[in-house]
Amino acid sequence: MSLWDHILRDQLEVTEDEFWTCVKDRRPPDRSPAPTAPANALPLGLVLTLKRELGLSEGELQTITKDDAVARLNEHWAQG
Repeated sequence: MSLWDHILRDQLEVTEDEFWTCVKDRRPPDRSPAPTAPANALPLGLVLTLKRELGLSEGELQTITKDDAVARLNEHWAQG
């Protein structure tokens, strides 16, 4: 695979035809909206801390709210 192919596929996320159409017509290619995390998703740093500090399982992490997670960590750290 050439550097050009890598740039098109991995960085620009277009085919070569889409790239040249964009250059010729001066219009960006159609793009799907970027996926967004669910509103109740926990930040990755919080998930990793919950696993490391409290030993929470994947199942527990899927059901805990952000407020509950922060409260549990604060309680854990307050106990020393």
